[in-house]
Amino acid sequence: MEAQTARSRVVLYATKHWSFELDVVHNMLLLRRSSELIGSMDEFVHQTVEIAKLMEDNIDVRGIVVDMRSAKSRQDMNYEMATRGLRQTTYSLFRRVAVLCSTAAGVLQVRRLSGPLDSERHLVTTNEADAFAFASVRQSTRPPPHIVE
Repeated sequence: MEAQTARSRVVLYATKHWSFELDVVHNMLLLRRSSELIGSMDEFVHQTVEIAKLMEDNIDVRGIVVDMRSAKSRQDMNYEMATRGLRQTTYSLFRRVAVLCSTAAGVLQVRRLSGPLDSERHLVTTNEADAFAFASVRQSTRPPPHIVE
């Protein structure tokens, strides 16, 4: 099963900090943060900008899983500022965004950094199966709710 999944993915971008892939079978993106420590914040910011550009080229997918499980925990302002643009791009471009964390504390940190999230479009979880299922669901075709004035 894992070999089949690996063959269904196309690597769009890879560095020591990030892996960004297109899953052609499920029509979704996968962005993984590695456990590699950040040496140069300028280099790291450059990488997030490059990923954001690639995201803009791949907006026709069903959704994206952002897998942060391997990332070292950081709560400093420099890191938060360095990833802000990538977070904003991800949440604004994709209909379904699932952020996968390794701990409940990670879930809380993502929610704190992200602000209010729309539960129909965004999921922050520690459950891999839930994250992948959420991001690969087709967008609902139901009409928006009727607003009564």
